[in-house]
This record gives sequence, structure tokens and C-alpha cells, in this order.
Amino acid sequence: MRTILVLPAIFCILGGSAAAEAPFAPLTSQPDYVVTMTESSYRKTVAALTVTHHESWTRIDRVQGSNPSTGYFFANGLATVRIYGQGSVVSFLLGRVPNYSGADLVPRKTEERQIRLGEGCTVWDVWRTKRERTGYSLTHSSCVTDDGIELWQKSVNDNDTISAAEATQVERRPVALEEVKPSLALLKLDWWDQGGSAPAALVTPDHETDHETVMELTSVPHDTEKSVRITRRLGPWQSQDETVNGIRRRFEITHDSHVLRFDYASNESGAPKELTIMRLNSAPSDPATPTLEQSTFTQPKDMNRFETVLGETCRWFDMTPGIADAGHSACMSSDGIVLKDHRYARSRERTWTAVRVTRRPVSLDEIKPPAELLEPQTWGIE
Repeated sequence: MRTILVLPAIFCILGGSAAAEAPFAPLTSQPDYVVTMTESSYRKTVAALTVTHHESWTRIDRVQGSNPSTGYFFANGLATVRIYGQGSVVSFLLGRVPNYSGADLVPRKTEERQIRLGEGCTVWDVWRTKRERTGYSLTHSSCVTDDGIELWQKSVNDNDTISAAEATQVERRPVALEEVKPSLALLKLDWWDQGGSAPAALVTPDHETDHETVMELTSVPHDTEKSVRITRRLGPWQSQDETVNGIRRRFEITHDSHVLRFDYASNESGAPKELTIMRLNSAPSDPATPTLEQSTFTQPKDMNRFETVLGETCRWFDMTPGIADAGHSACMSSDGIVLKDHRYARSRERTWTAVRVTRRPVSLDEIKPPAELLEPQTWGIE
């Protein structure tokens, strides 16, 4: 039985704090600059930041211990690209995502002025939660020079500063576009050129039979949402294409090595929203030390329950045993094909049921992502 990669755990480990977000910039243009900052959490220094800006692009390099990350931010939050580790995980995001639900995101300029590093700056109340909706008061503020450079930012929960970043040096100098704009090479996958030399699994799995499965969402009324998921399997490779009312909403590719993953999601109208490309280290130098990918696997647990789908008997497995507040179970045929899939998270449940299973040879072209999902213009970095 192959193990399952829990993707959200990756980002819990790799993700930085809110201080690694794009600097607040109330002006439509700023000069080229490089600002070094220290980032703190509950008044304890946790990371070093370098903020580099040119025209509409801002780059933030963050180092926390031995964990580097880089973020590229296009003006007004229209496009964001993040790189974790040495390129282990790359994510692309279109559109600004609120930091907290229930927050008032309209910036307010205060009358307060401060002096930092010999420079004057104006304090802005950038966003705030609404206590009547959230039950707590969280505010985010920033101090910005007259030409639009952020000298500090902080998030305060009531009277307790939970995260902050403060400039230690400001340098206004010419910055080349290549210094701040993400490379187009981030969207070039070489996975398919490896042929038979694709990464071996950390634990050799029993590969499922090559097949194509068509599943439908059966836990919601079909007259309000017609959701179809097509899964294709080729040896260790698997692709999954989900459409809602004929519009692609998600496309993912996984490999049984657990070190390759491609995950795309659209917004509700079908426009591109987010893409994550993950290639983790599959050859740790110290096998005695658990690697990131090894620490995020979980072995399915036999639930000793059976069901019949499309005339085939399948056995239920808990795919995420021990996970709180969410769950995933699957009913598998004797050759490892998922015939029914059940997922829940708090108040939401979704069940997928196979309506067609075809055991057949699958080509690599059927596994690859649609070409448009790897076009730079799709993600605002052309």
C-alpha cells in the first residue's frame, strides 16, 4: 500500500510569518531600493530579511536558520511567486488573499510620525479584524517614508506584538529588473525527460494497474454542482483532473517517490488562481535523520469494511489516520484502484464515486499538465 503525502504539512514547515509578505506601499511608485530587516515573533528575533524593489516588482529573501525562502510580489498583489528551500517548492498565486477572514482591509493613514534610521515615516493602520465578527482584536500597522519605503511593520493582538519586522539599513540604489522578477525557468519541468530514471520511491510501493477512472461527486445535489474527476495512472505517475460544471477547477500530478508533485487550482469562475510545483530532496545525506518528505507521510489504515462499486468489491482504508479535524478515506479494489473517495473537514463532507473504470495503457502525454498551466503569462511573470 503506497503512503500518502499530506501537502498542507509541507507549508506548515516551510512557511514564514506574515512579516515575509510584500511591504505595505501606499504610493503608486517608489524609488529603487534595498532594505535589510530583522523579523521577530513575540519580540524574539527569528529571521533576516532583504527587501529589494524595482518598478512594480518587490523581492523578499528570508533566512530563518538553515531555511531560506524567496518571495516575488507584483504591485497591488496581482501576482505572487514563492520559492522555498533551494527551489524544493515553488508556488504561484494570482490575486490578493486576505490575511484573516473578517478583516477590514482598508488602509488608514494616521497622524503619527516617527524617526527610524534617521528617516521620517508615517504610521499607517494597514488592516484590522472586527472584534464583533472574530472575537478578538488583531491589527497590522506599518511606518512608511515619504517616498514609499516601509521601515517597519507589526501585527498586534490586543496589546501583544505577535510578529514584526524592522529595517536595519536602507539603501536607495539602481536595481535591475532581473534582481526582482522571478525567472521563467521556474515553470519549466524536466520531469518527463528523465524517462525510466524518475526518482525511486522512498518505500517501494505496489503500483496500481495502469487505468483511467471517472468519478462523480455524489454527496451534493447534481442539479446545483456537476463535479467530475478523471484519474489516470501510469506506473508511479498519477494525474487527477477535476471539473465543476465543465470548468477545470483543479489539476494535480503525483509520483510514488513522494518527491514530485504538481498542484493547480482555479477560482470559482475557472480563472487560474494557484499553482504549486514541488520537488523535494529524495537522497538525504543522513538517512537516520527524518527528511521533510518522510515526516509528512502517513500509512493508510485498514478499516476492515467493504463495499461494492460498479460490480467490484473494494476495501476501505483510512488514508490519514491520526489527523485531527479532517479526514480522508478511500475504498480500493484488489489492484489498488480507488472506487470511492470520502473527505471531510469540520462541517464539510465530500464523497466521490466511480462511474467508469478502464484498465488500459496510459501515455505520458495524458499525465502531463495542460500546456497553458505552464505559460508565464498565465501567472503574470511574462
